[in-house]
Amino acid sequence: MKTLSVMYVSKCLLCMFFLVSCSSRALLVNEQPVPLSSKQGYLLLKIESASWLEKVQITGPERLAYQPESPKVNVDEYFLLPVKAGVYRVSEIKTGLLSFNTEEVFADIENESVWQFTIESGQINYIGDLYVNTHIAGALKVKNELVNQSSQAYQYIRQYQADLLSRYPMRYAGPGNDPYLKMLTHRQK
Repeated sequence: MKTLSVMYVSKCLLCMFFLVSCSSRALLVNEQPVPLSSKQGYLLLKIESASWLEKVQITGPERLAYQPESPKVNVDEYFLLPVKAGVYRVSEIKTGLLSFNTEEVFADIENESVWQFTIESGQINYIGDLYVNTHIAGALKVKNELVNQSSQAYQYIRQYQADLLSRYPMRYAGPGNDPYLKMLTHRQK
């Protein structure tokens, strides 16, 4: 029993996570969610990285940052937190090898909306799985993606927060369109 609680506490401490306006904190999905105010929605994001991950920053109506106490390799966690409704963007990804500023990198590219998403109030807004991968293999290679894995995210929320799904609809808020969550929402009505 002591080993289990030490593992749980260690996992929570290592993920010390999104700092929201310096006063809130993010939740791992299997924790008890903070209730929403009328102007908030839940942001659901999975971060997966085999890189030395130091920081993921999101800007919008609130400034959010995943920043572990010490840089971390092999992040693979869902995060669920209440945030103000509005338009956000993944603005910076910092690894041990480099800092990736999406505004600078995509300033001249029409497809910069790949990093932008909208949180709607009263809903679970799944923005995608953020894959961070930087490595050196003859040259520095960077591959950072926000990928739609909504069926897996839905199953994960259903397993750990079934009550939340009964109170709030889940929608895909990331880049592109997602017929899967629309179909599920339509069937549940």
